[in-house]
Amino acid sequence: MTTQDPTAHLFEASEVSCRMPSANGPRVIFDHLSFYLDAGEIVDITGASGAGKSTLLTAFARLNVHTDATLRIKGVDSSSMTPQEWREQVSYLPQTSTLMGQSVADAIRLPFTFKIRERHSGQTAQEILPDAKIRAMLDSIGCNDIDLTRNPRDLSGGQAARVSLARTLLTSPKVLLADEVDAGLDPDNANLVGEIMAKAASEGMGIVRIRHRATDHRATRMYELANGALREITAAAAAQGGRGVSTSTYTVIDVWGLVFAMLMVCAAAGISMAMKLGVGKSLVWNSIRSLVQLLAMGVVIEYVIKLNNAWITIGLICLMVLAATEITMNRAKGAPSGMVGIVLLSLAITMLLMLTLVTEVIIRPKNWALPELIIPLTGMLLGNAVSTLALGMSRFFDSMRERANDIQTMLALGASPWEAARPSIRSSVRLGLLPTIAKLETAGIVTIPGMMSGQIISGENPFEAAKYQFVLLTAIAALTLVADAVTLLFIYKRCFTSYDRYLVPPPAPQLTLKTFGSLFRKASRKEMLEEGTDGARKSE
Repeated sequence: MTTQDPTAHLFEASEVSCRMPSANGPRVIFDHLSFYLDAGEIVDITGASGAGKSTLLTAFARLNVHTDATLRIKGVDSSSMTPQEWREQVSYLPQTSTLMGQSVADAIRLPFTFKIRERHSGQTAQEILPDAKIRAMLDSIGCNDIDLTRNPRDLSGGQAARVSLARTLLTSPKVLLADEVDAGLDPDNANLVGEIMAKAASEGMGIVRIRHRATDHRATRMYELANGALREITAAAAAQGGRGVSTSTYTVIDVWGLVFAMLMVCAAAGISMAMKLGVGKSLVWNSIRSLVQLLAMGVVIEYVIKLNNAWITIGLICLMVLAATEITMNRAKGAPSGMVGIVLLSLAITMLLMLTLVTEVIIRPKNWALPELIIPLTGMLLGNAVSTLALGMSRFFDSMRERANDIQTMLALGASPWEAARPSIRSSVRLGLLPTIAKLETAGIVTIPGMMSGQIISGENPFEAAKYQFVLLTAIAALTLVADAVTLLFIYKRCFTSYDRYLVPPPAPQLTLKTFGSLFRKASRKEMLEEGTDGARKSE
């Protein structure tokens, strides 16, 4: 027998082609495809009906007469094996569950009645697979209500699918080719089937799944078969089932597309210069900066997704929170120095709370630290939190300076600092929430928000994209309110000195390399007395 190569992929396919006969000559379904699978992987293949997905799996199993391919298992070429030896290791599970025999036990033992398995063991099917072993397998996949003596034709669709999967798993193949085995099942049964496959993969089996359902986040890689080509896609583009979307509409933007986008910005900058608005240079510079930052983040996220390491994902999120803190302080005009710690703490607390609720309670992915889910979600939540916090802090300190006489009067009448600052806190939180409320009001009628648009463009099902967008909008609304309120509750006392005397610190200097340290340093008492706002100074 040919020796296997321990360094090779578990399964490799190259030069995979299919030509179907037709009245006008052979019709090419796909040509010269390549594919690999490692032990423990679950790889999903999606695509439109008729794209050739089932044909591809039957080619891998050497079952299709119209296909040609070079196939290897652990480096051993399929040509060195009999068809039965190959299919003993690479098992094809069709969409339709076919269970033959007078009982469920007979249907499950069917593969063990064939010579390929009897020859290896020298035992009968009954000896290889006793009732106790079948019972244990069925119980482990949630089929404890199925009697082994039951006629398999009496099983429901979900029961038949799981029994068929159990039969295949009991043959212990190295590679499982699952052809839409969860199609037609209700969500609970489909999830059970997914859990069974995930358990098999965790034990070293390599699994290829044809799926039309939205991604269940169990796949390590995803591909789309379209126009005879097999290309790797993202989790969003993989969700093709449910509401009529059968193929990805994602189109790659080339370099010329980016150049034209920059030309549009330059045209806008030219108009700004002609109108003497004074924002032309800033518009061009920040557009270039945005492009560099986005492309860099794309490279980083792609690397983090490939690593799929929870600690690296958490590290990147921490860096994003730190960057959000710096940007918030830079945008919060009128805010005093030394506020970094408060803003960082507020963002960290509220982001941890909101990410936990959204991922663990609402979305409930199998892996909470899934990079392709948690990193974009963090970015969208932080982006809105930064704008709200900066606006809220600016408004709060402006209001506290404008209300100097009111605050002095309230303090003189016995108000506490909280009671004196409360009107400014309320107006600031309310102002910060207005953009979010406007988004909720117009979403789905006037606008298709960014997350929903992005998912639809990348091939996501529109109905599923709408649900994700709603969750994001509500999370943003909650996050902005809580983050703004928590931050203002932490900072309002900065406008009062000992003995509850009113003194608003001076605004922080414009952020430069020289003044960067001021982000972390409170204004001194001398600076506050000389440059701060108090009731006496306001009344002069």
